[in-house]
Formats: sequence, C-alpha cells, structure tokens
Amino acid sequence: MERKEFLHKMLTLGGELEKTDVGSEISMIIADANHLIDNFIKSLDEGKKEPITKSYASKKLLITKCNDSMMWYSNKIDEVVDFIREESDCYLSRDSSGFVNMVKKGDAKIVTVYN
Repeated sequence: MERKEFLHKMLTLGGELEKTDVGSEISMIIADANHLIDNFIKSLDEGKKEPITKSYASKKLLITKCNDSMMWYSNKIDEVVDFIREESDCYLSRDSSGFVNMVKKGDAKIVTVYN
C-alpha cells in the first residue's frame, strides 16, 4: 500500500471516530492529527524535505447572525470569537471586555481553528 493511500485511510478512520459521542477532547485531537496528516501529504506532493511544523486545533465560535442589537456580539457577524463551553440553550464565550458572556445557539456555530 502506498504511503498516501495509507494516510488517506487514517483520515477516514479519524472522521468516523469524530462522529461518535466520545467527547470534545478526542475530537480536537483527531482534528489536529488530520491537519498534520494533510500537511504531510501536501509536503509529499510538493516534494519538500523540511520538517512539518505542528499546529494546534482549538474550538471557536463563528457568529453567523444576531437579531438582537443589544447582544454583545451584534457587531461581530461573520467573526470568530472565543469558545468556552456549550450549555443547553447557549454557548459561553468571552466578550471583548474579557467577561464571560452567552451567545445564542441559533446565532453561532462551533468551528475548529488551527494556530
């Protein structure tokens, strides 16, 4: 089996594990590993010899809409903000003043950002 084919199979397995309810920490590890494997495959395709730098995945919130102009994130549509944790009806984030504040679930989605 060729290296690229083997790595693609690993990516597929990682994607299947991510669909299970095994917790956000494992999903973050899988996302980080998938990103590193993608970089490795890209470097193979480009024939690069230098080492691949490690990046870290973190969860953030992408603000997609806000119908309430009084919410702290009303001027942050299409921006990424900090994600602290998910509650039953909202996400907790940190506003620009540094305070923990809520974001309505219908107004944002969790995204993975690579540093």
